[in-house]
Amino acid sequence: MSVLHRDRERVKPAIALAGLALAVCVLVASACAPIVTDTRPYHDPEMDFGAIRTIAVLPFANLSRDQLAALRVRDVVAHMLRAEGSFYVVPEGEVSRGIARLSLVAADNPTVEESKKLGAMISADALITGVIKEYGELHSAAATANAISMGLKMIETQTGKVVWSGQTTKGGVGIFERMLGGGGQPMNIVTEKAVRALIDALFEGGTEAPAAPAAAPEEPAAPPSDAKPAVIEELAPRAEPQSQPQPQPQPQPEPAPSSPR
Repeated sequence: MSVLHRDRERVKPAIALAGLALAVCVLVASACAPIVTDTRPYHDPEMDFGAIRTIAVLPFANLSRDQLAALRVRDVVAHMLRAEGSFYVVPEGEVSRGIARLSLVAADNPTVEESKKLGAMISADALITGVIKEYGELHSAAATANAISMGLKMIETQTGKVVWSGQTTKGGVGIFERMLGGGGQPMNIVTEKAVRALIDALFEGGTEAPAAPAAAPEEPAAPPSDAKPAVIEELAPRAEPQSQPQPQPQPQPEPAPSSPR
């Protein structure tokens, strides 16, 4: 058996072992990869999002096992909208008083007429509603991780129709956390990432900060009071003054000759 053949026989087990290790890594990564799902948001093409100045965040529907999930996520949404600086966010107390005066049964999903009345009562151009589908720890095989699945909607109060909506899912355990023994990211970090993804999708659809009013054209500066007006000279040649005839000297009379004595 040649030396080259023996070397090939020795290398084959090493290649097989490396391939097996790579396959195991791929399986572990696929099983423990973070959950990141962002569906394509809906934007009303006829809506002028730049006309929205005031937003009210309504209570969210909670479908998760955590009873406080809707309150926590709603607070994060209101805070991030205020931080954008593009809208005035109606305080939660005014929103609650408006809901109580109208006796809304399902404030997390108002009807068209309820949206119009509530918007007029609290002076809001748009309402934000949401639903929390998953919130907290999720168990998958031997892994446990924090995750959130939620959706948001924007309702225009003049017409009462939905002009924007989006959904997202964030969380899970990555391969590095799995190898290092971590349990994924904290719940507040996962929630902030989910809300940030939805707000970014809202702004990408055309919602921008109000533009500053155009500056008035500058008026020409007035000339100083002591400035002399410009004199426009005529182009016609000036007439030369005519010379006056000089008077001729008068001849003096000669004296008469004196008589002899």
